[in-house]
Amino acid sequence: MELKRTDGRAFRVLRFTASDPALDIECEQGRRALTCHKIRVQVLPERMTGGVVVGEVFLETDCDDRRAVRIEFAAMRADLHQ
Repeated sequence: MELKRTDGRAFRVLRFTASDPALDIECEQGRRALTCHKIRVQVLPERMTGGVVVGEVFLETDCDDRRAVRIEFAAMRADLHQ
């Protein structure tokens, strides 16, 4: 996913976590100040406790007006949806 400010200004993603251990998160650009950050969220099937994972990704930024961003996330194993 891409994360941008509505005013186009540069910002940093300081920290990122997931509410479920089956979600692996990576901020592709690291912690540099940019106008667009690409956040990769990957489901790790071997860490899933069932066929579905529902959770949230939490991002902390250095934006004065929006320090915390919460993104809801859901995924289902493809082999169970046939």
